[in-house]
Amino acid sequence: MKFTLAQNDTDKLWKCKTDQGWISVLERSTGYSFRPRDTETAFMDHDGSFWLLQGEDIRNYPGLSMDEAVEFIKAKSQYQMSGIEMANN
Repeated sequence: MKFTLAQNDTDKLWKCKTDQGWISVLERSTGYSFRPRDTETAFMDHDGSFWLLQGEDIRNYPGLSMDEAVEFIKAKSQYQMSGIEMANN
């Protein structure tokens, strides 16, 4: 998986386009003095459905194919919202 990086002073966002949609990894500050750091992996498909996997960085699993990474995120996600729900929020 090839990720591109966008960052500001406190947060880093990596994203990777797949045939099924986008995978992103967000590392952000959640506390005083920029500590502790929080990492979340997300997947959004072409229909706008969204899965969030908190506390995991999919980049730590380099042996996964794109399809396996998407399935890993979906299976382990703590939060999921359909494209219809996303449009209504």
